[in-house]
Amino acid sequence: KMEKKKMELDIINPNCAGIDIGSKSHYVAVGQALEDVKEFGVYADDLTAICLHLLDRCNAGIRIVRWITLVHHLHPH
Repeated sequence: KMEKKKMELDIINPNCAGIDIGSKSHYVAVGQALEDVKEFGVYADDLTAICLHLLDRCNAGIRIVRWITLVHHLHPH
């Protein structure tokens, strides 16, 4: 039986988030605890909710704007 191990990474920038983008759901983590991970859907309203969640949880405002701009430019391709 394989034992599960919890691995924590060094925090380099506390105002960053980890985002796992999937085909059925997206996961956003602002912190390393299980309760810091939130699942979102994949539709337009869900993407807006991700942005609002990140704005609420960290000082990522300008980075989010840049990321959204990049995604909008890549989407047609």
